[in-house]
Order: sequence, then C-alpha cells, then structure tokens
Amino acid sequence: MVIVIAGGAAILQLCFGLDLTGAWVTLGGGAFVIGFAVKDILANFFSGIVLLLDSPFQFGDVLRIDSEQEGQSRLGILRKIGVRVTHLYMFELHTEVYIPNSVMQSHKITNLSRPIEPVFFSTPVELNPNCDLERAQRVMAEIIQAHPDTVGNIETKLACLENYYQWEATSDSFVEKKENGQQRLLAEHAVNEKLEAIEQALEALILTLQFFEIGGLADDEIATICEDYGIVLAMIGVTPVQPLSPQGSWLQRTTALPMSAQLEESPEAASLISLVREWYRIWLRDPNVVDQDEYVLPEIWERKIDLLKRRSQGLYQKILRPQREETRIDDYVKTFLRWLRDRFKQARSTWHDPKVRMEGVVHDEGHTYIRFTLNYYVDDIRLEDGERGMRVNSDIHRELMHHLKGECQLKNQP
Repeated sequence: MVIVIAGGAAILQLCFGLDLTGAWVTLGGGAFVIGFAVKDILANFFSGIVLLLDSPFQFGDVLRIDSEQEGQSRLGILRKIGVRVTHLYMFELHTEVYIPNSVMQSHKITNLSRPIEPVFFSTPVELNPNCDLERAQRVMAEIIQAHPDTVGNIETKLACLENYYQWEATSDSFVEKKENGQQRLLAEHAVNEKLEAIEQALEALILTLQFFEIGGLADDEIATICEDYGIVLAMIGVTPVQPLSPQGSWLQRTTALPMSAQLEESPEAASLISLVREWYRIWLRDPNVVDQDEYVLPEIWERKIDLLKRRSQGLYQKILRPQREETRIDDYVKTFLRWLRDRFKQARSTWHDPKVRMEGVVHDEGHTYIRFTLNYYVDDIRLEDGERGMRVNSDIHRELMHHLKGECQLKNQP
C-alpha cells in the first residue's frame, strides 16, 4: 500500500508539476512512526519463528535462564513457544510467566533436560583418614543407590533400599516414602521391560524390511510386515478402529481399509500405555510431591502418550499403503525407534549409576581429611517446585552422617 501511494505521488509530481514536498515529509514521518511502533512486535515475531524452527526445547523441558542485567538465574518448565511470547512456569516465583521471544534470545538458556532428563548432582564429602575407607566408599554408594529418587539400576536400588533410611522413630518418617519408592521402582521396571520388548520387535522389523525391500515388496512380504507391526501396536496398547474381517489374508483385509485408517487405545492392562499411566499415578502418591505436581506429571506423560499414539498411527498408515515409499519404510521405523529411546522415555545406562570417587587428601585448620566426590542423578527436578534435587541431597547427607559417625566422622559433623 505504501509503495502504491508513493508511486502515485511520484506520477502526480512528474506529470502535473505539483509540489508534494509536504506529502513526502508526512509520508516519511508516518513510515518512521509505524516502523518504530511495530519494531518490538516484529522482533518478537521473528525471534519466535527462529525458536520454533530451531526447536532447541520441547514441552516439559527444565530451563535455567541466566540474566546478565539482573545477575541471577531462574529455573522454569517450558509450557509453550508461541509466535510472540514463550510460556514458562517459574519454580521460584510459583507463577506462570510470558517472556517476549526477543528477550528470550538475549538470555543465556541452559536446557537441563538434555541430553537426558535426570539432572546431575556432584557433592564433596570429607572423612577422617583413620576410618575404613573402602567400607566407607561402599556405604556411600549404597546410600545413594538406596534413595528412591536417584537414578540407578532398579534391582540394585530395591536391594539397597531395604538396608537404609530407617527413619521410623523420627518426626519426618521415611516409611511411607520407602513404600512408595518400592512400588514406583517396580512400576518403572515393568515399563522398561515393555519398552525393551517393543524396541526389540522394531529392530527385528527393520531387519525384515531391509531384506524384503531388495527388489521391492511383494504382496506376501507386505502381509508379513503388517502382522509383525500389528504385534508392536498391541504391545503399545493401540488397535485399529475398524475391525479386520476374519475372512481372507491379512493383505486382503488391510487393502480394504480406508487411507485414513485410525488407531484407538486398547484396554489391555499390560500394554505400554497402561503401564506408564500406572507408573506416574504411583509417583503422584509420593509424600514429597506438591500440589503443582498433580498437574505437571499427568500433563507431561499424557502429552507423550498422545505423541506415541500419533507416531504409531503415522507409521501404521505408511505400512498399510507403502505406494512409492516401500524402500523407505525401514527408515520410518528407525525414526520411530529413535524417538522412543530419546524422547518418550530415555533408556538408563550404566553411566547413570551413582559414582563415589576418592579425590585425595585435604588439610584444614590443622586437620587432615580424605575427600570423596559423590556423583549421581536425580530422577526429575521438575517436581517439588524445582527443589527435589536439594531435598534428595539433604536426605543423602543425613543418612551418611548416621552411618559414618564414629571413627569416620564427616567434616563439620556435630
């Protein structure tokens, strides 16, 4: 519109000799005012586009936002990246905030949920050199493993949990916490086993596809692939909306389905979806969770379940109707498998297990101590208004002081 007006004014000035100096000044001034007025809007808009395209974060990620102007950092959970503003829940403020995208880009942002969601903690412990250092190192490792909210091998954690945190006689009894922790660990173990079975089935499907795709897929080969993926869908907990006819081959039945064939949840209690829901509902009964967590956990996991169903649906339609992509189906299965491992629920590895390392000798005020470093991961710091990690660290140190008193005597222990 501005170009049309400027062009028309230029024609009038050239053809009729009109003096439009005032009009040019007015138009230039108006353009400046409009540009200045929409400067922030455009900055937020393009910053939002950059954030959405780069996708550095996803819903539920824990972000540490460092502000140079304020000289401090805050923790928050990402709710949504919009075109103009980013929506966050800030732990310290206990409020939801909306930060303009141009401001977000000017801050240093650390994603604590990547590459893995559990958050790493490292804390020093200094012991009297006269104690049995090997025994002390073993006890410290077992105490970390025994805490229900640290990450580690589930079978080892369950075994250690029986021997530590015997706080029955205190005002802040750990009995309910231990019982919930045992139930939660067992529920997570069931989820992990189901995920492992699904991943193995998908890996086998990839090998089958790679063998079949040589020279193109025949009808009987498509039928085999459909049957194998049907087993995966059953383990996930979804089933085709339109029942398959008992007559004819699998291929004959699936080719009769519409292009928009849909999946729906099945009531199978042993499916992945059912096991995940059972796991996070037990988690909600943890005596340490706060009111906000009753919304955080279901929101995070139901969103993941919805994504799981949609991705299963997309792959289902690719397999039903390979068309000209029959040599790429194995790539689609690999993408789905990668998402399961990296985004749905990250697999635990031995490097997530707690580590207790002897660092060396330190001297302080005429005394000598042996310094150890405790390295471990806390399962989910999004809970307890971001204070879960500090509470777990406090629990661990309390138990260390109980078991390493006497000749070991932690430094600064009363």
